[in-house]
Amino acid sequence: MKTGAIRLFVGFLIIVNSSCFQSSNKETSIKNRDLHDSSIMKADTFKVKPGIETDTGEGYDGVEAHLDTKDYAVDLVGLYEIPKGFGNKSAYRRNVNYIYFTTKSDSDTIAVQFVHDHDYMSGLTITDETENLEFHNFVFCITYRIEDDYHMCEYFEFNGDSLVDLFGFFQLSEIHRKDEHTLVGSVINRDEVVSEFYNCPFKINLVDSAQYDSVQYEEPDTLDIHYDSKVREALTGYSLGKHGNKIKHFLDTGTAIYIDKLYRSKKLVKLRIRDTIVIYVPYTEFFRLKVQGNDAG
Repeated sequence: MKTGAIRLFVGFLIIVNSSCFQSSNKETSIKNRDLHDSSIMKADTFKVKPGIETDTGEGYDGVEAHLDTKDYAVDLVGLYEIPKGFGNKSAYRRNVNYIYFTTKSDSDTIAVQFVHDHDYMSGLTITDETENLEFHNFVFCITYRIEDDYHMCEYFEFNGDSLVDLFGFFQLSEIHRKDEHTLVGSVINRDEVVSEFYNCPFKINLVDSAQYDSVQYEEPDTLDIHYDSKVREALTGYSLGKHGNKIKHFLDTGTAIYIDKLYRSKKLVKLRIRDTIVIYVPYTEFFRLKVQGNDAG
């Protein structure tokens, strides 16, 4: 599993005096990488104020998360969209989220829409990560939970006139700055043997901003599993004799095993039985079905 980082739909609109929603002549751009689509949002195609319905039939659900700093305010606002002419028929309702980023010095607001249906998002928070990640520009993170209680983190940078979607992570464990040009951290993955959790390290090169979203994951070739299990379907493996010769073993259904390691490049799983006998079993995509694993979400 690689990170399932969210990506933004559409561009943004600069709004002056957001209380009256009049768009200015000033247009900037959001740096959006790997997006499905992008376009400039028009002032009459969405709304922020409660009770205002536009030509697309949008309504207001409320502010779902808020961050207030000395210089900036960030709001995540929930809206719903119903095509014009369908009234309030729930079957046609589509829930969306917007980020509203306000610069307090001039009251300009950038509006950016998320792709995601916010009915499947919970625990939304916005945090200031500028000092934590040692950025010169303002950086904030939106964190939320999705189905099965997994969480997502998406990082944004304000570069003076636009928002930049820096990078996103599925199941982020930790992130920090290693040096002037590098961020490092880890995400929580699940192994391909018994679906147990483990930390996968990553590195981000900040020298070229165009590479911010190119998170380099450093999956270990030898992965420690350390999991007590049982054989669900008979396995065939081998142990090594004194002279390196292979001694074949048959593991019947119900045999208690300790899964020690996965050697990815060699496609081998190292097992132990009765605490002392080491057995190597060829790894295939069906191995996980033949042993008892972590079936919890």
